[in-house]
Amino acid sequence: AVTAWSPVGTFVVPDGPLQVNAISLSRAAPASGQEVYVDLQLNKGAPAGGATINLASSDAQAAPLPASVAVPGGASFVTFRFVTGQVDTPTTVTMTATIGSVSTTKGFTVSPSSLRSLDGMPFRQNGGVALGAIVMLNGQAPAGGAVVSLSSSSSAAQPPASVTVPAGVESVSFTLPTSQVSADTPVTITATWR
Repeated sequence: AVTAWSPVGTFVVPDGPLQVNAISLSRAAPASGQEVYVDLQLNKGAPAGGATINLASSDAQAAPLPASVAVPGGASFVTFRFVTGQVDTPTTVTMTATIGSVSTTKGFTVSPSSLRSLDGMPFRQNGGVALGAIVMLNGQAPAGGAVVSLSSSSSAAQPPASVTVPAGVESVSFTLPTSQVSADTPVTITATWR
């Protein structure tokens, strides 16, 4: 009889002190004000009494981390969350996770909030009907809000000169009035911030 070959995978079960093997983020490059989940993978299960992982951030303004997270006994994986702070320029952060005297680091960059999209406008719209549109940010608006300038390529649709996304918020809606036209009229609405 012929026996089919089966694929195999190999790995090493390590000995030595408990440590964080890997750090992974739900957002590789988060923007200001975004929630980030962090997974910490240990090299083996925590002892029966559990373990504490001490955390540190090289920039507590950009990435405010909890001081520590607890790992239940027997667990080799733990997750925690944090919310990035406001930054004006891309800010590199080093996260350090320490168990005892063994530390593991992870670098990432927190970016300033930016304009993501202008949503809610249909492909075709009869003139004389007001539209509802939404300005979306990538991240939260900074203190004082994000003043987004709006312009139109045609008098057939005239948005307000600007709309403000309130501080700590990621979007704002506005009304876009349209006018009656005698022929199909292409319109481009442009949103600008920063």
